[in-house]
Amino acid sequence: MVTTYLKVAALFESRDYGRTWRELPAIREVPGADKWMFPAPPRIAHTKMLLCDPQKPRTIHAAIEQGALLRTDDGGRTWRELAS
Repeated sequence: MVTTYLKVAALFESRDYGRTWRELPAIREVPGADKWMFPAPPRIAHTKMLLCDPQKPRTIHAAIEQGALLRTDDGGRTWRELAS
């Protein structure tokens, strides 16, 4: 599985080495996602960093600019916000 992120708070995966991609929409459904925003217009939250656990390949942490630190343990199908 190849996973990538964009300047918006979104996560996409490819299971064919990048030939086709599909969005894993759960990251946009985390409670409070509507409050993630970058200060300058267009005020869209950005995924700034992904950290994959080398011991648990389905565990990913995502840093959302000006918003949240998220974790998934199922490869991005569901997400939860980590307490600050």
